[in-house]
This record gives sequence, C-alpha cells and structure tokens, in this order.
Amino acid sequence: MDKNIITGIRNSAENIEKNKKKRRTSKFKLREQPNFKGSKETLIKMQDAERLYREGKPVMSDEEWDKLVKETGYIESLDETVSPNGRLWYKMLAPLTSLNKCTSIEDLKKYRKRFPEDKKFIVSPKLDGLTFNLVYKENEDGDFERYMITTRGDGINGLALEENALKGVELYGCPEIIDRETVNRLNKLDCVIDGKIEIRGEAVIDRNDYSKVGPEQDYNDILARSIAAGIFNRKTPNNLSYISSLFPDNIEWEDMHKDYRKILYKYGIISKGKLKETSSPYDKACIRNKEIIVHNRNTNEWLAFKDSEYTGLTRKIETLHFISFSIASVNGNVDDPDILGIIPGILYVNNIKDFEGISKITNDINEIIESIDTFYGTINGERDLSKVRKKNKIRFACDGLVIKPVGSNNRTQKLDPYKKAGKIVVPRYPSDQIAIKLPTDKVKTRIKKINYTKTKLGNITCGAEIEPVKVEGGAIVSRVNLHNPSWLSLPENSWIKEGVECYLQMSMDIIPLISEIKDE
Repeated sequence: MDKNIITGIRNSAENIEKNKKKRRTSKFKLREQPNFKGSKETLIKMQDAERLYREGKPVMSDEEWDKLVKETGYIESLDETVSPNGRLWYKMLAPLTSLNKCTSIEDLKKYRKRFPEDKKFIVSPKLDGLTFNLVYKENEDGDFERYMITTRGDGINGLALEENALKGVELYGCPEIIDRETVNRLNKLDCVIDGKIEIRGEAVIDRNDYSKVGPEQDYNDILARSIAAGIFNRKTPNNLSYISSLFPDNIEWEDMHKDYRKILYKYGIISKGKLKETSSPYDKACIRNKEIIVHNRNTNEWLAFKDSEYTGLTRKIETLHFISFSIASVNGNVDDPDILGIIPGILYVNNIKDFEGISKITNDINEIIESIDTFYGTINGERDLSKVRKKNKIRFACDGLVIKPVGSNNRTQKLDPYKKAGKIVVPRYPSDQIAIKLPTDKVKTRIKKINYTKTKLGNITCGAEIEPVKVEGGAIVSRVNLHNPSWLSLPENSWIKEGVECYLQMSMDIIPLISEIKDE
C-alpha cells in the first residue's frame, strides 16, 4: 500500500504521473518486440508513447514517431492491442463519450441560452443499457459486413465483444449487412472512413422479454443495465439456443458421452446425486430438432425444456435491442436523422413508437420542457403525482433525456485534446450536448443508525443505515451517505437523527438522498 495513503500526505506530481503510467501499462497490452534495435529506455519511451496515443494524448509528432520506428524496427500494435483479460481494444473513428448532466429546468434554460433562438435541438430518451459501436467493413461482394461490435470503453478505444458473447441472442437493430447502394450514399455523406462504417447507440433489453424469462422471474428495472452489461462482457452465453447448439442434433441420452452430459449439469438443466430444493427435477435429456427435451424423474414424463417452469442457470431466450443514436463521420460523432434514416435494419432512437410525445426536433424551450414533463410526470419539472410518469411505462429502461443541437459535430463538441499547464487534456463530455435527469419519486423510510467512519487519510465520513426500501426502478436501498460531521451539523440538517422517519429518492437514478418529512 502506498505510504502516502496511510499518512495522508498528498502524492507528488511525479508519483501521480508514475501511477498513471502504471495504469496505462496494465490497460494496454502491446505486442512483443523481440527484434527491437534500440535501448531499453527507448523501448519503454516508445511503448508509453503508443499507449498515450491510444488515449488521444500524443506526445510526439508523426514525423518523430516514424523516424524512431524506422531506426529501431519497433512493431506497432495497432488493432492488436489487448486488455488485461485478453479482449481486443479497437480505436474508434470518432470519440464516443458520456454526457454532462443537469438536474433542473433552470439548468436546462441556462444551457439553451448558449445557442441562437432559431437553433433546433434533437430531444431523445436517454436509454439505460450499454453503449455499443457497430463496425462494418467491405466484403467480397462490395457490401459492408458487420465486422465487430465494441463497447464505448474509454470513449476513444472500445472493447470488442468476445466471439461467442451474442450466440443464441435474438438481435434487433443490428443488421449483418449494409448494402453497397447505402454504403455509396453514406460515403458521399462522409460516413465511410478508412473503409469502415461505425454506428453508435445503446444496447437495451425489452423488459417484456425478461419479466417471465429464465432466472429473472422477479425482474425489475434495476436489472436492465446489468443484463445488457452481462451479455456484452461475457465469454459464454447461457441461453437455450446456444446450449443446444453445442450438441449434435437428434442425440439421445444413452448416446451422449460424459462431456455432453457435463454441459447439461453445468447449466443446471439436469441434476444427479442428492437433490436439494433448488435442484433440477430432470435427470436425463436429449436433443431433438435442435431443442433440449428433458425427463422428469418424478413423473417419468418427457417435455421440451423451454416449456418447463424450472430454468436452472439458463435463460430460455435472450433478446437485445440495438437502438442507434449516431454515426461516425469525418466531422466526428454525429446524430443526423437524415443520415441514420437511410440505413436499412437499424432502430433509430427518435423513430421508435414507444417514444412518441418525448422524441422531437424543436427550437422551442417550452416544447423541450413538455417532453421532460411527459417523461417524468412533472409540470415545469416539478413532480405532479396526478400525472403518469411515462419513464416507468416504456418497455426500454430509460434514465433521462438527451438534448443535442442539430448539426452537432467535432467542432461544436470541442472534444479535441488541448494543452493546459503543459499537460494534454482530453475532454470528457461534448460541450454542446446535455442529459437532463430529474430525481425519482420519493418513498418513506426511517433512519435506524448513524455511523461515523475514519478513512485511510484520517478524515471522518458519515452514513445512515435506513429501513430497507424499494425505490423507483426496483433497487432496494438500505444505506445513505451523509458526507461528513460538518455537513451533518449544518442547521438545515438538524432533523437527521436516529429513529426519524424521512423521504428517500434517487438523484441521477443512482445516488440515494434523504429529505425531511414536513407537516403534510
């Protein structure tokens, strides 16, 4: 452990840079250099320069780099750079960053005043799944074929999905092919770069698909993002379509060797030995017409596993909707309905029927607020319990609204790295876009205990244990951060005491906050 953490002494600039370099080295695993002709110091310098370049922080000119490569025989990793767990890093054609947030109508109005009165804005739901980047390359027929799917990663480098991650998953809005005619149109619109097309968006589940499917019998909204993330970050699927594909078709139990049977035991489809309450009621299985048929040890009956009430560790089906909101172009990451609308097979966010009354293009701040009120069940951003909160009724989980000007591009987004105090800074958010996230509905709970904790730096933090309560979206909350003793001693917080009933709500759909229950 760093001794500075124990003593509370601030790290030196030199140590901070050393730690950053260590993280970069761990994050980006580069190719081996068996025939490198330079010194060890030069090799370390070049490897760190390559890693910094991948982060969008170049430390030398192209000419200087090319000269060093020629002199030393250094082998660039390019698209062979991998993460610590072996997944491929893919350097994206344009940055794909997260958005800055605002939490009130007042903040939204301040944002709007930065633009001319006639400037139009695209208003869209902020989907709560996992950001994707679909990469297409030309095939031998002249069409563009889906080459790779990546996560957003660090906004500059996406992590490629494992080869089998999506096997057996029903995909929507994720076409295999973009035909040559469409590619030619996209090329004229500057959306074909270095022989590739990249379509960006959010991969989400349809809550109706998962409410009664597989282990998610008690499905709630809080699972939405974790299910999408689980599918994106796994090596091996656990859906029936994938599992059945591991077997030759029309194979009976008696003909299965032990490795096949192990697969069925692994996923809990069948069980053996001493049974528990949660054990599978099935003791045999076979594959017929690509379906898993199981034998009930108690009734001596055979039935299709997909029709069984028992699921084991499997999901009977898995679905994923790829809802697109932008495309990479020579002008950066752009959300242009006219461009995205020409690509067959994609689901453009503002064309989805579920979002009617929310999605729109307008220059009127009142129409933007109208979308917010429809989404959140508010009046001018203030909760009105007589209004339906459409946010909770949409089949795709959403956690806010995105507002971006029509024509937003790399110039207006200001995402290019810049120097500040001699260091290269990579902006975290597009400067011209924003996401508005209002608090969730309040629920009542009670403060059970207030705890004081000493940190490793010697500071004191405070937290409250509360009676566990389910908040909007399905999460169960039992703890709340109370910052520090100074914050807790403020006059406006004097009501916070053990045993007191209070309100709980989620800020940004993430941070639990408590508030006083006043005379009603």
